[in-house]
Amino acid sequence: MEKLLRKLNEAKKILNKENYICITSDLDWASDYAARRTFEYFDENDVKVTAFVTNPNKAVDEFANKGKIKLGIHPNFMPDSSQGKSYDEVIDYCFKLVPGAECFRAHRYYDVNDTMDKLTKRGIKYESNVCTLMDIVPPFLHRSKTISFPIFWEDGAFLYYSENFDFDLMEKQLLSPGLKVINIHPMHLMLNTPYFKYTREIKDSLSREEWNRMDEEVINKLAYKGYGIKKYIDKILYTIKMAEIKTVYLEDVYNWILNI
Repeated sequence: MEKLLRKLNEAKKILNKENYICITSDLDWASDYAARRTFEYFDENDVKVTAFVTNPNKAVDEFANKGKIKLGIHPNFMPDSSQGKSYDEVIDYCFKLVPGAECFRAHRYYDVNDTMDKLTKRGIKYESNVCTLMDIVPPFLHRSKTISFPIFWEDGAFLYYSENFDFDLMEKQLLSPGLKVINIHPMHLMLNTPYFKYTREIKDSLSREEWNRMDEEVINKLAYKGYGIKKYIDKILYTIKMAEIKTVYLEDVYNWILNI
């Protein structure tokens, strides 16, 4: 543990001067079409993506097999989870989706000692399960001995707390040194969510099966046509590109720390 802490301290010193960004995406039961278009969007913008998987999805399999994305698991430990009725059932389900997974992020960032202990015993080595509001927090050592990569920005949290789409603080933080983990949900991107309840109301009006099957026609019909989160994410990726900020997989950062 002492050796790992030394490596993390060295990493923090480097990240005080250098700028890296990790784009991540919680699948959250998005349809095959929504996931595919999201991964194509990232690919078109030449950014590396770590996807946290909730359910079987052909687009996830396709892009992972092509080496276009890296995968982690996204267990749902909340009541009435479609993944299982107990912690063990949920974890078993997720590892069937991504055998050999080494990283996770829980749905709604659920975190208790029991789940962390069970996940690390199954081989989880690093995670991204803490969400900030545009705060640049360096990687740290969790009590479970996993390396934790805090989220810098999440679309849902931003929509929930922000009253407008002001980009000034985001631009300032993006251009500042440090590791910034960004979390983008396929359905917020596809529906161009203008305010938090917009997508929530759509999801609540559908069954799980209908949500999982949303195709191009349905999404185009429901997508917001004005200024929404898609336009804001466009600006994030444009800023990254213009500033030539390096995007990396979470796996890359984890291995980099271990090799310092």
